[in-house]
Amino acid sequence: MHKIIIKIVFKILLYRILLFVIFISSVNNNGFAVNSFSKEIAIPDSEDKLKLDFSYKRNFYDASFELIITSNNIDADIIYTLDCSKPSRDNGIVYQNGIYIDSTIVVKAIAISANRTSKIYTHSYIFPLVSARQGNKPEGFPGIWRGSSNLRADYGMDTSVINNPEYKFEIINAFKSIPTLSLSMNIEEWFDKSAGLYVGYPDSNESREKAITAEFIFTIIH
Repeated sequence: MHKIIIKIVFKILLYRILLFVIFISSVNNNGFAVNSFSKEIAIPDSEDKLKLDFSYKRNFYDASFELIITSNNIDADIIYTLDCSKPSRDNGIVYQNGIYIDSTIVVKAIAISANRTSKIYTHSYIFPLVSARQGNKPEGFPGIWRGSSNLRADYGMDTSVINNPEYKFEIINAFKSIPTLSLSMNIEEWFDKSAGLYVGYPDSNESREKAITAEFIFTIIH
């Protein structure tokens, strides 16, 4: 059994190089959220700054839920995105009465009042079974990674592991057994053929720096 877990964890690590890479799908699952904790760097805020609160924190989840986002200023607009892009007055969805979450997704939100703007808040919600089944052709993502070489894009999990009778019942626990690093930014910032992070990969010394959101999720399995 330990050998099986090691193999599964190794396979999963190979696919966490980017983000998880977060794709959207609709799969309802019954279950519960395991205990976990995530680390945020606390930056002192003055009392008059706009703040947001998420009813569910970044974590692994097995059951769907309604995410409620509130602000310390009831007159502020809350704008959010579900595609990893930065929310702003010109980009995103105006929050109304909750967001239904039933699959792996990154929610970014910002509060904007007449004279203030909050920082961007980011929470990754990871549904292991959904991520294990993510396809190799997600909408909006390029089929070819273009740089100094053209490489066929590979986003999906290894089906020889996911569908293997020896491993498939251990997939969820394997996802939860190691720390998760969720990295998120605009798709173009990752893959744009002229300016994306992958430009020059793998046969070039060209490098690029990108502003990115990073979240660590440490899971405790009892």
